[in-house]
Amino acid sequence: MPNRAKLIQLVHIGAAKLFGGDEDARRDWQFAVSGRGGRPGQRSCSDMSNDQLEDLVAELRAKGALDKRSPRRAGRKPFSRSQYLAKVAAQLADMGLPWSYAESIAWRLSGGKGLQPGSQPGVKRLDWLKGERHWRNLVAALDYEQKKRSYMASITDMLKNLGEDLAYVDTLVPANKRGSKWQRDLKWLKAIDGQLAEKVHEAKAAAVELRQC
Repeated sequence: MPNRAKLIQLVHIGAAKLFGGDEDARRDWQFAVSGRGGRPGQRSCSDMSNDQLEDLVAELRAKGALDKRSPRRAGRKPFSRSQYLAKVAAQLADMGLPWSYAESIAWRLSGGKGLQPGSQPGVKRLDWLKGERHWRNLVAALDYEQKKRSYMASITDMLKNLGEDLAYVDTLVPANKRGSKWQRDLKWLKAIDGQLAEKVHEAKAAAVELRQC
């Protein structure tokens, strides 16, 4: 069994390959992995137990980040999940979401329906996600969710400025988009954001005009 110093060295080597210079993504990943099994997660290797460090090393080996073997086919750049994993980590951190959220998307992207006879069960862990196409789709799905949340935050803030609540949006959308439906539609979120921005601008202009009277 490697000693503690060796374990930390392996984590640093593998994490550098996996996340490059993205320190926040690396520490978010360390916190998530070291916190499995009900243990308190740690963002720094120096605060981890040897068991937690061994879990990190095992995770890095599973992801190929500590694999020194050369590609089987010379001249062909092998597919690497590292760049996608780093991107996913950053996206989840930005939205304050756990890794299980990305895993639920990966499950669906890899055919996870699991209810119909003969259907393929989707992968339940990102470690098992194969193929660049699935990783691209995962990043795209998280990007879509990021945009929705960004518009929703902007809309909520503008409604507050207007002295309105979410129910006010129902007056701006067709009947089939009322309730929570518009909140799941990026196209409508963008349109509503634009409409509210105009109303905020008009309200500010009216306030200025009133003060000048």
